[in-house]
Amino acid sequence: MRCWLVASLLLFASAGLVQRAHAERVVYALAIGNNAPPVARTELPLLHYADDDAVRYYELLRRAGTHAQLLTVLDASTERRFPGLAARASAPTLANLRRALTAFRASMQQERAHGNEPVLFLTFSGHGAITEQGEPFLALADENLTRSVLYDEILPAFWDLPVHLIIDACEAGALVGARGAFDSTLDAPHTLLGADAAQLVREHSLARFPNVGALVASSAGQEAHEWSRIESGVFTHEIVSGLLGAADVNGDGRIEYSEVQSFVAAANRDVSDPRARPEVIALPPANNRHAVLIDLGQLHDVAFLRGDAGALGRFHVELENGLRWLEANLDSKLRVVLALPRGVEAYVRTATRDAVVPATTGALSLRSLSFAAPADTGRGGIDSSYRKDLFQRPFGPDYYRGFIDATGVPGVEFSRTRSLATRAAARSKLPAVVAFGAGAAALAVAVVTGALALHTKADFDDTQLMRRASELDNRYRTQTTISAVALALAAVGGATGWVLWPAAAVGGEQHVGIELQLGMQRRW
Repeated sequence: MRCWLVASLLLFASAGLVQRAHAERVVYALAIGNNAPPVARTELPLLHYADDDAVRYYELLRRAGTHAQLLTVLDASTERRFPGLAARASAPTLANLRRALTAFRASMQQERAHGNEPVLFLTFSGHGAITEQGEPFLALADENLTRSVLYDEILPAFWDLPVHLIIDACEAGALVGARGAFDSTLDAPHTLLGADAAQLVREHSLARFPNVGALVASSAGQEAHEWSRIESGVFTHEIVSGLLGAADVNGDGRIEYSEVQSFVAAANRDVSDPRARPEVIALPPANNRHAVLIDLGQLHDVAFLRGDAGALGRFHVELENGLRWLEANLDSKLRVVLALPRGVEAYVRTATRDAVVPATTGALSLRSLSFAAPADTGRGGIDSSYRKDLFQRPFGPDYYRGFIDATGVPGVEFSRTRSLATRAAARSKLPAVVAFGAGAAALAVAVVTGALALHTKADFDDTQLMRRASELDNRYRTQTTISAVALALAAVGGATGWVLWPAAAVGGEQHVGIELQLGMQRRW
């Protein structure tokens, strides 16, 4: 019986280790895009790319998790670019938003019960405005998503879970209770607030929700910025580019608020017309100033393009369907890892050179690409501010450190940074190590009980007493059974560990990231 107890304890402990080893960050995402202006605001124009913005957030965040929903109405060109996606999308209504978030909440609670770490992303692209009563809102197809609905209904339902808001809309800064960089009251005199006034300010800002962070577009005149060349909102284009890896300034694969904020600042640094310059208001959660937005090591259905992009200058990656996937200008001190769609041909384009990125399921080096003069240089007319000035300032560690010094926002760690590949490889080995450990424990039980069985057999052969012989015979059968079961468990543990153990890393830069890719594929 003692042997059975030992074996059971070992197996239960191993099961607990396996469960903890598989605890993971589980991303839930709701991407909303609405081109239509709010009801009774006919003076506002119909937007062209809010649906495209929503699709871009959806395509990114569905690769970060399996719980992503798209609320938008795709126009004809976007539907042709993403065939079949319209059937999976729902209308951008408040009713659909509520329905999706209710389902998310229930599922996220189940994830927490299983020891995982669920996190919610809520993105919006479209019109924002302020009611006659002075309340900011985001325009949906049926009703407006007002600050009251957001603060009194939606966010309180997720008070105990991490939430990230990404909003590209007019008056978005007012919605989250933050002033934009070009707000007209910037030079107003300072006034001490009384307790009641301070409480009022708190109730109308994200200070009420320490678990909630936000990335919000802010610009002069509170105008939305769309650019036909990229078929997207400029803010969304910059945010998504950064989250796909271009903003990872310390190379750890985890992209934080300060990295995105400084990446956007560098992209817009040389845009001469302030009306064309989108700024980002970055408000990390108060309870975690270093909250991770995207962990590149947890993305699935991606391939990685890695290397030194400093010699490229300003470049962008375009997919075979014509979508401008990301854009950046990175200095040579930054070893970049960019996430691209897996199995899709792409193109790295600069002002003077193009290179084909072959469809792959693994990892590629920038150095392995062959650049040549572009075959087609006819691009058509483009807004000169964006064409000449956007992404002119290289982004890298030097710019980032200067940005942190100037703004005082919490910066990422550099000295103890573990590379994305090293971290992913360590994570991918953990289940195998646990399986080997469980197998070794079972083998120890098998050896101990086997030795006890041999000793019992010797005592049985020596005794002449009938009762003693019967007791020894029963003990021998029990011990041999335990030993056989434990030996089988040891074999299972060893085989499982061998299967889960990641393939050995292959040397050479052209194979950089292969072990990382294998580790991520095992999860899916």
